[in-house]
Amino acid sequence: MMKLKVKCSVPEGEIIYIKVNDEVKELYSFESFTVFNLDEKKQYVLEVERRPDKSNRSLINLLIFVVTIIIQGLFNALLMNVDTDWFNQITPYGMKAKIIIDLNEDTEVNLVYVSSKYNKNKCIKPKLNTDVGKITSINYIINKADFKNQYFNYVKRLLSVYSLVLALFNFLLIVAMKNNILYAALFMIFIMVILLLGLIITFIRQHRKLSNILKNFNL
Repeated sequence: MMKLKVKCSVPEGEIIYIKVNDEVKELYSFESFTVFNLDEKKQYVLEVERRPDKSNRSLINLLIFVVTIIIQGLFNALLMNVDTDWFNQITPYGMKAKIIIDLNEDTEVNLVYVSSKYNKNKCIKPKLNTDVGKITSINYIINKADFKNQYFNYVKRLLSVYSLVLALFNFLLIVAMKNNILYAALFMIFIMVILLLGLIITFIRQHRKLSNILKNFNL
């Protein structure tokens, strides 16, 4: 029996699937190698895949967001995590590649995977390099769900910070009303309305940006 050890540089937050024969294993940034036990000395096809993401707008994810919205708002406010360049977080493409390897003894394969990026209105396809074997094919798959996923992540960040600010102003409003400070109460209401309008305008602008990006991809 021979061992085929596969190591891969996996970008943080992504999963790389490795397949030999009918055995599929997953590699992560924190666990970036695996071993296949193979019986025969022969030529093997090593399949490397970065699968498209699934939608993050499931009911469970929405419920978790609603329950933890204030906590998320606190962290996002402290970290200033409300960057409007959310589209730079998009991973436009997945990938599926095949590598032919002649296996005659225990072998270690080192893969270098460079993630797909969206930068300056351009989509950069992922790259794969290997130090053993020959890459015979690479197919790029549009990672359709991630376009809306990243916009939704941005919306959640902004909403969480707004909810935190809203909770603070509501507290101050209650204090003002209990102390019969009418002008202070009206001021709090005015600020909350202005912030809400600003939030809505920001969402509309960013959604237009999402629509333009999707239009360029014909999605």
